[in-house]
Amino acid sequence: MNKYISLSLEELSKEATAYFMRHRMNGGASEFDSSINDISRAIIHAFHLEHGKCFLGKVNLYDKERENITEYQFTVYSGQLVYNFEYAFVIPRPDEELLRLIIEHNLPKETFNSQDTWNRVKQIFTRIEQIGGVSLTWS
Repeated sequence: MNKYISLSLEELSKEATAYFMRHRMNGGASEFDSSINDISRAIIHAFHLEHGKCFLGKVNLYDKERENITEYQFTVYSGQLVYNFEYAFVIPRPDEELLRLIIEHNLPKETFNSQDTWNRVKQIFTRIEQIGGVSLTWS
């Protein structure tokens, strides 16, 4: 059982910060301390309880999602198992602007420009924050 599951979003934010502070001197998240995975799952659960409904999303799309990019949608969370690295964020409701940013980020490009890519990723996470969403972290 996830020991973080009964904590509030505020308490979980503090736990995540404590996790990063513990591992900051060795480069960040540690594959040997996977508690951040439990914290992220608990964040999803707490977010769902607080909002009554929530949606999970990805920034980078692969395989069939990328092949059918215009059909990509956020995933309704209904208590299902969430795998490590499966989702990058949780939001209270679908958001057309966020969806557009993610789809544009994943469209094929003629040339790769790292600055453009970085700017788009920043726009995505800024939008997540603007609509009251939370980023998830995995190890």
